[in-house]
Amino acid sequence: MRALLEDPSAKPILSLIAIKDHQAVGYILFTAAHLAKSKDTNAISILSALAIIPSAQNQGIGGKLIESGLQILSDSGVDLVFVTGLPNYYSQYGFCSVCKTGISVPFLISGECSETWMVQTLYPSLMSSFSGKVVCCDELKKAKYWGKISRPI
Repeated sequence: MRALLEDPSAKPILSLIAIKDHQAVGYILFTAAHLAKSKDTNAISILSALAIIPSAQNQGIGGKLIESGLQILSDSGVDLVFVTGLPNYYSQYGFCSVCKTGISVPFLISGECSETWMVQTLYPSLMSSFSGKVVCCDELKKAKYWGKISRPI
């Protein structure tokens, strides 16, 4: 987290903390990204981290953090938000597979376009106009975050 927060290429960053009974129970971080080889200069973000302490899980806190973050990003002019995660979870919040778009991802999971790479446009009428390859911040390009299940493309 510290490295992401200190990475200049991750900015602008949106970082939110959920507090319950005077205790931090959840955290979400969105970092900047862009589309390479795209004619458009759209504002893009990656949901880089979402964590809820075990005793506060399954209470809707993660969903509220996602919804609040997406609203703030939309209000600030962000067009697209990407995430790599569980499709059944993130689809509840409007994310869909990147595989069905004209956008390519920075890392392939298991050597192919995986349903775990998801995107949400904050302006649905624009989705078909996006194309190019997602370029994430420098810190997220490091192999330690992706392990043996992926390879850069």
